[in-house]
Amino acid sequence: MKKRIVFGITSLDYGGIEMSLVDLVNKLVNYYDITILTLYNGGDLISKLKKQVKIVSIYKHKYLTSTNDQRRKISLKLMIACRTIYLKYLKNKYDIEIAFMEGPMTMLMSSENNNVKKIAWVHTNISKYNEKGIKKHLKNGKTNKIYSSYDKIIFSGELVKEKFNKYYYPNIPQYVIPNYIDVSRIIMGSKVKLEVELKKDLKNFLIVTKLEKTKGIERLIIIHKRLLVDGYKHRIYVIGEGPQYNILSKNIKKLGVEETFILLGKKDNPYPYIKCANNIILASNNEGYGLSVLESMILKKPILSTSLSVVEKYKDYPNIILVKDDEQNIYTGLKYMINNKKRVQKVNIKVDNKKVIDEIREIINN
Repeated sequence: MKKRIVFGITSLDYGGIEMSLVDLVNKLVNYYDITILTLYNGGDLISKLKKQVKIVSIYKHKYLTSTNDQRRKISLKLMIACRTIYLKYLKNKYDIEIAFMEGPMTMLMSSENNNVKKIAWVHTNISKYNEKGIKKHLKNGKTNKIYSSYDKIIFSGELVKEKFNKYYYPNIPQYVIPNYIDVSRIIMGSKVKLEVELKKDLKNFLIVTKLEKTKGIERLIIIHKRLLVDGYKHRIYVIGEGPQYNILSKNIKKLGVEETFILLGKKDNPYPYIKCANNIILASNNEGYGLSVLESMILKKPILSTSLSVVEKYKDYPNIILVKDDEQNIYTGLKYMINNKKRVQKVNIKVDNKKVIDEIREIINN
């Protein structure tokens, strides 16, 4: 009989961590009985899951279309009724519980249950969210207690682990395993014809992201306008949807850049756009995994990224420029890429998926 495993995640809307989970469970379902428990209902990535993977959602609201008020209420309900929700959705239903994303699901799955193995997965540089003063001590103490209830922790990179251990100290085994990524899915997807052509009269840049405040798109519109005023002609395309769509649309119109800063909306397959774009941007204030960076490397694209510790592992890629997370440095980096006429170095990115799966199965089975 297969072991019953449940992976907890906020939603299955498109995102780096979410896509990594889909790729991972599509592989692991050959060995285990797998369920994904989401806080929010729906998500475009559900269609990419193998039919053997079961989906359970706690709330009916969809994450990307829910209001800030709805999200606050859901967070409050989860905090107040954490144990009740755990008993309803998790207690005695699975052999292994894996909190695949920091936040609500990590808190929920920390509920005491000695009959199940618990694994926490950390993808994000948590120092970005650290409080100061008394709030720091209270939050760190609570977070440490949550992680101490787990049997094992997996980190997506060495720097993620290093930052985590600066603030928290759960006395449990720790592992570093890069995220599983289906390279063949990316390469095959990039060969599909574009639904919307990217204009080639100006050098273009592409961002694939959720339209959330932490992704830095508001700031990027201002930088884009500055570059145009200073004579550096270019276009920026954005693939994705999210709660900031209306705000971003208003800002684009306000600055009069409707023809050069284009929101393409949701695309089920972003890979032909990545392949077609001249350059890729990651402008986030913080990033859990930076999947779009790895996808762009696989497709051999030049990349400009804010220098987030999570994507430091990509710094040896010859076609990437890492800049500090502020407006002036992003401006300077984009200006350099607009003027740059160097040939892109064709580097083959090696991803050892067999090793990743073997290591994950070893942790699950022991």
